[in-house]
Amino acid sequence: MRRTRRALVAAAAALGLLAPAATADQEIAAGPGTVYLTTSVTMAQGERLTFRNLDTTGHDVTSNGRRPGGRTLFQTPVIGTGSSALVEGSQYLTTGSYDFHCSVHPFMTGTLTVTSAGKPAKRPGGDSRAPGIAVEIVSSSLGPVEKSGKLRVSFHTDERATVALTGTERVGNSSFALAKGSFRVPANRPVTVSLALSKKGRKALGGTRKARFAVRAGTRDDAGNQGSGGASRTLRR
Repeated sequence: MRRTRRALVAAAAALGLLAPAATADQEIAAGPGTVYLTTSVTMAQGERLTFRNLDTTGHDVTSNGRRPGGRTLFQTPVIGTGSSALVEGSQYLTTGSYDFHCSVHPFMTGTLTVTSAGKPAKRPGGDSRAPGIAVEIVSSSLGPVEKSGKLRVSFHTDERATVALTGTERVGNSSFALAKGSFRVPANRPVTVSLALSKKGRKALGGTRKARFAVRAGTRDDAGNQGSGGASRTLRR
């Protein structure tokens, strides 16, 4: 497969179609043989992504994922040999991985990775609703929490989103932070995770009959809208 890809790139260079920038980040390129020459692309949030067609037939870039309402997350028009186009919608993406394909040749596929650097642009006239989230502390007794050193938490969002969890444990007048967690989750699917207690927090449970836990959740959807939610619960022996 690697030899085939090198041969295709060499063929493109021989035809005078392939410039050095074709394999750089922030650009997707298609080349002879009906393939994407760049199947893995990385960009920061808010950057603009370009698609360049170095093949002798028309291609485009279309996201596999879709927005509420069925519209694609990002897409280009079908362009011909030697043409370039902005990947419209890529500037609105938040941190994560996004698969894409050519709508003319679906076997052409690739992955776009968006890092946590930068800031996504606001999608004009689009989705402006913050993703909703319901959070529940599943642990019901202090003993198992002390034994395992973990607090079980369940949550679900009403749309695909990234969820960041933080939490605190309070014993008497002392407060201890729980381990943080970040999760990429689909819509309307309950997710159960465990947040680890700190060493000091776990030790403090050994001399108490009750402790109060609070969990805070921050959400961010594909359009960059941010929401929040949380839950608290007093656990006893």
